[in-house]
Amino acid sequence: MSMDRLEWFMRSADRLTAWHRPVPDGAAIGRPLLGMEQKLTHSKWRQEAYPEEIKLYTNRALCNLKTGRMGKCVDDCETAISLAPDAPTLKSVYLKGKAIALGGWSLRDGPSSVSRESIDSGLAVDISKADALPLLRHAMKMAFSLSSGASQWVSQISELGISLRIELWREQEEARRAEAQPLTGHARRLFQADMREQVSNVESLRNAGALDDAEAEAQVAEIRRVYSNKMSDIAVALTGGELTMQPVDIPEALCCPISFELMVDPVVLPSGVTYARASIDELLAMGGSQDPMTREPISAASITPNFAVRHLVDWFVDTFPWASELGG
Repeated sequence: MSMDRLEWFMRSADRLTAWHRPVPDGAAIGRPLLGMEQKLTHSKWRQEAYPEEIKLYTNRALCNLKTGRMGKCVDDCETAISLAPDAPTLKSVYLKGKAIALGGWSLRDGPSSVSRESIDSGLAVDISKADALPLLRHAMKMAFSLSSGASQWVSQISELGISLRIELWREQEEARRAEAQPLTGHARRLFQADMREQVSNVESLRNAGALDDAEAEAQVAEIRRVYSNKMSDIAVALTGGELTMQPVDIPEALCCPISFELMVDPVVLPSGVTYARASIDELLAMGGSQDPMTREPISAASITPNFAVRHLVDWFVDTFPWASELGG
């Protein structure tokens, strides 16, 4: 038996021994493991024996994700990435992005969810859900190079990325409406006070006999019309109009499956899937030759503008002017 094979055999035997060896608290670790808690305990114990095995950290990250320990999931993914910073695994990048996207984990699941610098300074970590988008886009590019299972990864990442992007857009729009509403309310009160004063002047002229009833009613109607138009103009200037004050989500069909952004220049591939032109151009520049979703062969010549989606995007941006800032 060669030395390399002997080392492999000894390593395998040691792993089997470790797999069935009891943990310090006396709980058995043999198969099958029952529940995520046992898996987490087992994973922690094995990592002490094999501290540089990336798969152990990504597997534990997945367990932490499924049990709601988002901070610990991020920590494990960061450790896995640090073990191979020049070539991180797709799983470590994706799980880190997913844990951040789900949010709500900064202090909820214990000290390990806080960065080392934050612990030293006594400050809580502050990570935005938006920080997940670059990670998910990176994971998407990594999935393109997979020889098998690429479509499943791309679909999974795309679904999460678009859902997160829409959620962030919704939060931005809610903040915009909340900021605009006090301004429109103040303007409305000023206009109404001015309008009431002018209507009162007309009533005074009618009571003095300077205007008959028909003339007075006509002037009052004109005053109300003018101020109604002014109020509409102010609403458009501050909020984009009455329609945009209603809660609205970006339709998923208008978002690129790769960049997760609004498709201002959509193109369709032979598969029938629509992407942002910039995303496909980048894919081809990277040497890609397959549709990200279906893995069908593609080329620059197979790209066709999708005018139907383009018209829908144009209508959406015209109806909701704030959306023009979101295109990708």
